[in-house]
Amino acid sequence: MIQMPGVLSYVTLPDATERTFTNKDAQKFAKIRLLQRALDVEAKIASRGLSDTDIMDIENAIQALDVAPFIESEEKEQLIPEFLTVRDVSLITGLAPQVVRRHLQNGKYEGFQNAGENTTWHVYPTQFLTHPNWQKFLKEREKGFEHSKQVANLALELLELEPPADANDAAK
Repeated sequence: MIQMPGVLSYVTLPDATERTFTNKDAQKFAKIRLLQRALDVEAKIASRGLSDTDIMDIENAIQALDVAPFIESEEKEQLIPEFLTVRDVSLITGLAPQVVRRHLQNGKYEGFQNAGENTTWHVYPTQFLTHPNWQKFLKEREKGFEHSKQVANLALELLELEPPADANDAAK
């Protein structure tokens, strides 16, 4: 099965291109076009050793396939964060946050700081997608989001149960 969102997460745009397109859809489209160009080059290389008959047979076989069942929809995709924090990378890799920052400064990990040397790092997640702890990290992250939602819902319920502050003042 081809997981298209998963495939696209392995495609990285040059930093300048990524900064040019801040819209997620534009970045996704740029990744698709880059992948198409790379696949066209690979197809030309692979077809060099094939006869015209072989190529036609392959084309006919691929055309006959219904691609939809092989492609997992984006709805089933686990949401990959746009950027990771130093803490996130530390949890994934098991390294201390200070070591993660050093790796970012040395260029071992790809990321950037918004406004200079003393600001928060924004780390690109694509370099960690194949790390053994990636799925565990996503599950823990999802649990954290669910817990936050539960706390927020509980707070809203408590606010609804409390009488308005004005009602207490009027009773005096």
